[in-house]
Amino acid sequence: MRFAVDEINNSSTLLPGVRLGYRIFDVCSESAAVMAILEASCGGPRCTVPVLRNYTEYSPQFIGVVGPHSSDAAVTIARALAFYSIPVVSYGASSEILAQKNRYPSFFRTIPNDWNQAKAQALLVKHFKWHWIAVLGSDSQYGRQGVDRFISLAPKFGICVAYKAHIPKEGIGNPFMGTSVTPKVKEIVSQLSRSAVNVTLLFSEPEYLQMFFSIVIEQNITGKVWVASESWVQSMHISLIDNIHSIGTVLGIAVKQVLMPGFKSFISRALDSTGQVHGDVLPISYFGLEEHQLLRELKNINFTLNGQPIYFDENGDPPTGYEILAWDWTNQGASFQTIGQYEPLNGDLTINDSLIKWDRNKDETETRTFVKASSPQRHPTTWPHLLPQQQACLPQPPAMTDAS
Repeated sequence: MRFAVDEINNSSTLLPGVRLGYRIFDVCSESAAVMAILEASCGGPRCTVPVLRNYTEYSPQFIGVVGPHSSDAAVTIARALAFYSIPVVSYGASSEILAQKNRYPSFFRTIPNDWNQAKAQALLVKHFKWHWIAVLGSDSQYGRQGVDRFISLAPKFGICVAYKAHIPKEGIGNPFMGTSVTPKVKEIVSQLSRSAVNVTLLFSEPEYLQMFFSIVIEQNITGKVWVASESWVQSMHISLIDNIHSIGTVLGIAVKQVLMPGFKSFISRALDSTGQVHGDVLPISYFGLEEHQLLRELKNINFTLNGQPIYFDENGDPPTGYEILAWDWTNQGASFQTIGQYEPLNGDLTINDSLIKWDRNKDETETRTFVKASSPQRHPTTWPHLLPQQQACLPQPPAMTDAS
C-alpha cells in the first residue's frame, strides 16, 4: 500500500495537485476489525457514530478501504461499511459469499472468488485422473465454503470425495513451539494415515496447517500428493517446516501475479508490501470523490495496469486467472514452479506435465502410476466423515465426464 501511495503522490499525471493519505490497521480478529472501522469512520477512539435512517449524507473520515486479506474479516468489515456506501477492495478475501451484492453491495476484490478456484482444482484433479481423494479445509469461512463448493462439483468431474474434515481453529500453531496438539487434528491425520487415499486437497489458510503438517511429518506419512489452495500454496511458513519435503508432491492454485516496475527497489529500501496491493489501492484513490460517488465510479472502471485489465463484474470480481504451481524439492527447501494456468473467463486449464518433479522419494514411474490410479484398496464405509452422496462410490474409479 505504501508503494502504491508513493507512486501516485509522486506522479505528475495520475492525480496532479493531490496528495493521498492513509491509515493502516492490524485486523487480527473480527472484533478488532469492527473496532478499527468504527474508530476510523468517526475520527478516533471513544468517538460515536450517529444512528441515522439514511447514511448517504453522513461523511466518515475516509472514502474507501483496501483489504482485509481474510474472508472472515472482510465479511465483517464489508457488511458494516455497506451502511455508508464505502467501497471495500480486498486483495485476498475470496469467499463466494462476498459476491452476494444484496448483502455486500460495496465490496470488490482483485482475486477470483472461490467458485473459480474450486473449479480449477476439480479440473486439475480430473487432468491427472485422480478419482478417489480426501478433502480437508480450515474451520473458517474460507475453508468451509471452499470444501463445500469443491464437493458439489466433484461428481460432475468423476471425482469421489471419500473423506472430508475441517481443521479446527484450536489447531492453529506449531506443536514444537509450545502449542498443545488438539485431539481433533491428531484424529484427522490418523484417518489419512489409515486410509487408502493418496491424494488430499487442502482448502485452508496457512496458519491452520503448521500444526497439521508437523503431525503429518511426525507420523511419517510420506509419498502422498497434496493439492493446495491459493492461500497456502506459496506460504513460506509451510514450505520451511522441518522435513516438509517428506510429505510427497505438492501442487496447487495461485492467483496470477502482475509485475510492477520499481517494486523490487522499493522492497530493497526495507518497506514491507506485497505485489498485488498496488492494484487494490489505485482504483480507490483514482477519483477525488465522496464515498457514494466513488462506489458508483468503481463499478464502471475499465483500464489496463502493466498489461493487466482492471475492471469489476456485476459481483465485484476481477477478470484475474490462476497459475498452477508445483513445489520443487531439489535443494531440500521448496521453490514454486509454474506448470500451467487456468482462465476463468473461458474455463480453460493447461498443464505441462513434464515440468513436474514428482516425489523424489519414489521412482518417477512408480509415482506417476500411483497418482494416476489413486483408487482405493478397500471401500472405506466405516469412515466417520464419509459423505452421504458419495456412499455409492465404487472401489474402481468411475468414468470421467465433462462438466460445464
